[in-house]
Amino acid sequence: MGMLDTLVEKVFSGVFVRFALGGMLGFVFNLVITYLLTEIVHLNYLVSYVIAITAVTCFNFVVAIKYTFRVKKSYKKIFIKYVISVVVFYFLNILFVRLFVEYLKIHYLISIAITTGTMFLIKFFIADRYLFKE
Repeated sequence: MGMLDTLVEKVFSGVFVRFALGGMLGFVFNLVITYLLTEIVHLNYLVSYVIAITAVTCFNFVVAIKYTFRVKKSYKKIFIKYVISVVVFYFLNILFVRLFVEYLKIHYLISIAITTGTMFLIKFFIADRYLFKE
């Protein structure tokens, strides 16, 4: 079975649905935290977004281990790989959000939604194939 066939199979599996649900919940937390810190606390939108991403990253790891991929082995090696992938996506997310807001003049919350949606399938593929594979 080819890589594309495997990905399509995973998309229609329970793992993908759990990944999507965990991701949606993390996304909502991300928007709420960013909004509150930007609009209520009056922090810069990027500072708010960085804080939100950090909090949501911790939440998403626990969800991925316990609920999405139901990992039973040691979390140490997984956590190291997870942190590396998070750092890469962290900078990509910030780069794209800033690009959308500063250069394309798209509202920061919409920019976060566009960036999150764009990265979603890439993150699932990496998580399923490399990070949480049993």
